[in-house]
Amino acid sequence: MSCIMLSNESLAILANSCAKISIHPDYYQISAPSSLCNSLHALPSFEVNRRAQKIFERLYLLNANAYDERYKKMVVNLAPSIDLNMYDSIQPVEYDPKNRICIVKPFHYRLYKIIQCYLYQVDDNKTTRTDPLVLALYDLKESIGLYIIENTVEYHAACWG
Repeated sequence: MSCIMLSNESLAILANSCAKISIHPDYYQISAPSSLCNSLHALPSFEVNRRAQKIFERLYLLNANAYDERYKKMVVNLAPSIDLNMYDSIQPVEYDPKNRICIVKPFHYRLYKIIQCYLYQVDDNKTTRTDPLVLALYDLKESIGLYIIENTVEYHAACWG
């Protein structure tokens, strides 16, 4: 298995989205898995920016540990200081009243793929693979996937049962 360090942009998008979903899941219509909330319980709970910064640092360190384990090349084990507000994050849900579904935007697909990529990078290392935040990302990936599928016209047109 190979391993890469995700870009700061990808980690920022993931951190911002995790923070927002964990604090205000109803606003985004994506179920915040209890595993995500539990893995973040020690972080500041009401201020999204502070929570996102802590999540970014943790995501970066887990990725760096997995990279170091794979290639035996020491990556700086200190997350870079960046302005997370410069990067996209999940937006409040928009509703399509005609089809009675939430609108799935390109961002949802991007976030899903960032989570997939991140999980692939940290999967080779036993320590990172079993970290509560990593385990929570598997659950979040499932929640986002369900959001994408269940908010399509094709899904609603399919027969039940």
